[in-house]
Amino acid sequence: MRYFERLDTWESKGPVYLFINEESRADETFLRTGLMSELAQETKGAMFLSEHRYYGESKPFVNITTENLRFLSSRQALADVAGLLKQIKSSPEFNSSKVVVVGGSYGGNLAAWMRLIVHLFWQKPISTRA
Repeated sequence: MRYFERLDTWESKGPVYLFINEESRADETFLRTGLMSELAQETKGAMFLSEHRYYGESKPFVNITTENLRFLSSRQALADVAGLLKQIKSSPEFNSSKVVVVGGSYGGNLAAWMRLIVHLFWQKPISTRA
């Protein structure tokens, strides 16, 4: 899974904000404006943006076929995000940081489901247009 990070607003023990991108190519310019950027600046947080599998450059197969589309599901997307969060939280600088998962529309649903389905970390979801 491809992801982007912005750490210039982060201070030690600040929160980690992870925006779950939806059904489109992820673009790191998203980390420069909007709600998550404002929250990160106010709370000294780190920002991450994940790219959903099968979109943008996060394609698990060279050729998309009906057969390999069976791996395109919300559960698989949640597993991808959980893996990224596990990687982030394993880093010493973020292991004591709270995690806030953010998303809008389908990504907002994924953010809410992270709290309900994936119990790896204490998380706060922010869902818009979910």
